[in-house]
Amino acid sequence: MPVNIHRLPIPFVHDDALNEENDLFLSRLSEALGYELGNADVTHLQEGEPLYVFVPSGGTENEFKKIFSGIAGPVFLITTGQANSLAASMEILSFIKKMGGRGEILHGSHEALARRINMLERVMKTKSRLAKGRLGAVGMPSDWLIASEADYASVKEATGLTLVDISMEELLEEIDKATYPETPLVRELLDKHYFAKDMTTSLNIYGALKRLVEKYELDGFTLRCFDLLDKVHGTGCLALGILNSEGIFAGCEGDMPALVSMMVLGTLSEKPVFQANPSRFSDDREQVILAHCSVPFGMIDSYRLTTHYESGIGVGIDGEIPRGEITIFKASATLDRYFVEKAAIVKNLHEGNLCRTQIEVACPTCYDFFMNRPIGNHQLIVVGDFKETVEEFFKWVP
Repeated sequence: MPVNIHRLPIPFVHDDALNEENDLFLSRLSEALGYELGNADVTHLQEGEPLYVFVPSGGTENEFKKIFSGIAGPVFLITTGQANSLAASMEILSFIKKMGGRGEILHGSHEALARRINMLERVMKTKSRLAKGRLGAVGMPSDWLIASEADYASVKEATGLTLVDISMEELLEEIDKATYPETPLVRELLDKHYFAKDMTTSLNIYGALKRLVEKYELDGFTLRCFDLLDKVHGTGCLALGILNSEGIFAGCEGDMPALVSMMVLGTLSEKPVFQANPSRFSDDREQVILAHCSVPFGMIDSYRLTTHYESGIGVGIDGEIPRGEITIFKASATLDRYFVEKAAIVKNLHEGNLCRTQIEVACPTCYDFFMNRPIGNHQLIVVGDFKETVEEFFKWVP
């Protein structure tokens, strides 16, 4: 979405040459961004909404002070290298911080400014989505997740997220309707001619979960999936893989901190997220195997359908994630702790004694954190290097 800016007026002199230079500066910034800059309406800013302010020269400090009372979010001051623009911005930012606000001076070449604005916009978009977001818990956390519960009120206060409880009974009622959308991916899965009964059950679970997402207007959910083994003799692995590929954050085992982390990482990266748990480290402690029985179809090159590992029933996904850079991330549900690291997939594995999608990852720093300061067992993974983006996000939390 294009950035809107508020342009402070030059108060002391009418300088056509300076105005022309500033017009050219903003035009070149628009070119670097790839879109036309809009005009910000400082009278209708939403709570937490960032404001970009162009500081054209010195002497604009009091012009900013006039609008400060209507600002409810961080202020990003765009400066030039002329007419005391930088000096004025330093005075303005000092005032903002003195008044308890937050902000930053943006200074440099047009290309550097564009990169910084794009980074900030990604972060602010994520904060905004969390503030308006709704995540569901379908059933309670799995019994073994003794450190992975979430206090709903604390999560709301820290992130803005609304967490919604949905009973397993309601899910089972939806599964009994035995309907699901026949999307292109669903038709592709049916063409695999996997065991018909297991496939039908898995797709009925997909349809049921999708209807609950629509009913409760959710951005995502986490599922107490192991209860389905006895209830419907099936698993949620396939359903979660499909829903994640549709842009719905779908997590396993009722792990709410993992789901919040998934939403953060997925929104920041704009990519599908793989929830997995570490299985073992290499002897030199520099490589770790991560695995799970569900993976977003949108992040794999190829796959085969198989059973869920722990139960030996249902439909699990044995997917191949492309080798190369990834980001490993996990945060607490209230975002007061987090771990992020750039890593690399060195190969995909297909061992019989692990969850079905398995990746061997080079991550020399993971061992110390996982062994000494873990945040639960589940980790969140996206393809690509987003470590800097995640770290930037946490600079602006809460």
